[in-house]
Amino acid sequence: MSSKKMGRPKSDNPKSKTIEIRVDEEILSNLDVAAEKLNTNRSAIVRKGIEKIYEELQNKKEAALVPQRTTLLHIPQSL
Repeated sequence: MSSKKMGRPKSDNPKSKTIEIRVDEEILSNLDVAAEKLNTNRSAIVRKGIEKIYEELQNKKEAALVPQRTTLLHIPQSL
């Protein structure tokens, strides 16, 4: 008999952590609609949302570190 195991192949990025959240019916419905339209599952939608928010926060953090240029306007003096 072969010692090769059956089942799903090992993932390069295993998702071994779980979280539980409370949502109302509207949020759950929105999540299900999004999952159906994107042909994926609830978990993938939630992960994508977390990644998007994290990315936005990183971009804001980087933007805050870049010095803002100021433009000086030349206003001619009246005669």
